[in-house]
Amino acid sequence: MLWKYIDLLSSASDIILKTFLALFLWETAENLYPILIFSVAYFAAIPLASLIGGALSNAIAPKISMLSGIWMQVAQIILIIVLASSLDTFLLILIGIIGGLGEGFKNIAIRDIADQTRSHTNEAKYYTERSIQNELLRLFIPLSCALLIGTGTTGYTVIFQISVLLLVAESLLTSLVQVQNKSTDFNLKEILTIPGTNPNKATLIKGVFMEGLSEGVTLTILPIIILVFVGSILNWSILNTALVLISIFASLMIEQIINDTNSKSLYAIGALLYASASLFFIARYNFYILAIFLIAKTLMFVIKDAGYYGSIDKLMAQDKNETSLFSEYQFLIDLVTSIARLIPLILLIILGINIKDETLIRVMLIGLGLVPLFTLTMLGKSVPSSDL
Repeated sequence: MLWKYIDLLSSASDIILKTFLALFLWETAENLYPILIFSVAYFAAIPLASLIGGALSNAIAPKISMLSGIWMQVAQIILIIVLASSLDTFLLILIGIIGGLGEGFKNIAIRDIADQTRSHTNEAKYYTERSIQNELLRLFIPLSCALLIGTGTTGYTVIFQISVLLLVAESLLTSLVQVQNKSTDFNLKEILTIPGTNPNKATLIKGVFMEGLSEGVTLTILPIIILVFVGSILNWSILNTALVLISIFASLMIEQIINDTNSKSLYAIGALLYASASLFFIARYNFYILAIFLIAKTLMFVIKDAGYYGSIDKLMAQDKNETSLFSEYQFLIDLVTSIARLIPLILLIILGINIKDETLIRVMLIGLGLVPLFTLTMLGKSVPSSDL
């Protein structure tokens, strides 16, 4: 039960950080370059923290890695609050690295602790229930934060201060949780050997890589595109709330029918709808087409939370040494995901993307909609014993 409260606090603070840091950087400069530089530093630091955090989790306990990540995130927010008026490229990189280290340390611990404190009888159902929890948080947190931001220039400072309080509470509860380390060694050679003791390791890497490509855009550029279309942070929050309501309704429906057997079919349906919606950008680029795209994306991501993450767990379970390589698998996932996230961001920096460059934005959104189809193809190539 204690872990559920920790997970709730962690999700709440992550929603604030991952939603409003990019919007804050955009409204400070109205330029995508600072967001891209910050994101490159952030994503590049995650695998390093996963490597160090995995060693800490195995040698001592997962909560040591968790606490390290929480206080890295606190340091990141404090720097943003204190240096908000003077964020140059160096500071953006520094703050991005600190934030990435925080996420990497937490990623390695969250997966480890959750694995020890939950049932594994129906992976798809577990991830669907967790998705509903997170969507309920997204229903209230972004709207409330947007209202605070809309009341004056100190709005961002206030919500960042709230996130610090959430993280402090999270650290206090984490210090009380009782979990064991999985092993004493961090076997880097074994996890980087392909296939090693898992015939589906290459398939897992390919699937995670494709999702990382998508996240490189959805976590950074897409929120800014939406904000520019709707014109204000308050309008953005209203649209976000509508999408979350759709997501919650879809999650409740899917929870009733999904299981480890049919999750592959549901993922395929969602991927086809998402890809079809993205193709509308070939003909038009306006708010109505974007709204259709966002609805399809919302449905896709609800299904992904169940089908995709459950599939990753099942692919890892094909390893006869999974129990002793648990932290190592999280490092592998973070490493591959971060590399994939960096590719579109670096390309966009090289191309000098401008939010008014309609052609490039349309191509990017079409590509984004097609990624789940490629992900499905990759995961579908697993050996029969790991049915998606």
